[in-house]
Amino acid sequence: MAEEESDQEAERLGEELVAIVESPPGPVGLRVAGNSKGSIGDSSCGGGVVGISSRDYCRRFCQVVEDYAGRWQVPLPQLQVLQTALCCFTSASTSFPDECEHVQYVLSSLALSFFELLLFFGRDEFYEEPLKDILGSFKECQNHLRRYGNVNLELVTRIIRDGGPWEDPVLQAVLKAQPASQEIGTSGDSKSKPAFVRSEHNFIF
Repeated sequence: MAEEESDQEAERLGEELVAIVESPPGPVGLRVAGNSKGSIGDSSCGGGVVGISSRDYCRRFCQVVEDYAGRWQVPLPQLQVLQTALCCFTSASTSFPDECEHVQYVLSSLALSFFELLLFFGRDEFYEEPLKDILGSFKECQNHLRRYGNVNLELVTRIIRDGGPWEDPVLQAVLKAQPASQEIGTSGDSKSKPAFVRSEHNFIF
């Protein structure tokens, strides 16, 4: 598919994710405006009152994102799907509770999917468009989602800031078949270790 078709797919994805909260069970929906890509401020999943439970939203969200990501066999369009998805989820999550296992699951799944796809790109590409814009959106979303304290999202943000997954000392140790230092990462507590090393979470696709 051409770049123009990829942009159209991202727009359709944003519209479909908006529809989840625009037509929830019950009388109250989410009023939205703007486009589906870029920053949170101009995302098509703009602010409002969500009339759907976080559980139901997360379940439908994963189904839609998996469907769109599965239409592509190359990493860049899949990253663009995740960019749109994360921006929309960030906006919708403003009305979700801080302590929510369903939100945590989605954030971890998005973070791990981002991480997997970033392995296809070299460090130089991190500073070039369109990857630069995608990574900028990821970091902006993480700032808005900080209240959830999702370890995987925070670790992927750190990896992006440090120049990509290939520069990460944990991955370097794995690739060289060497034990990673206990000082690498957040702490020695297994609950704080990155899930993409422990492989305890599922990917979006």
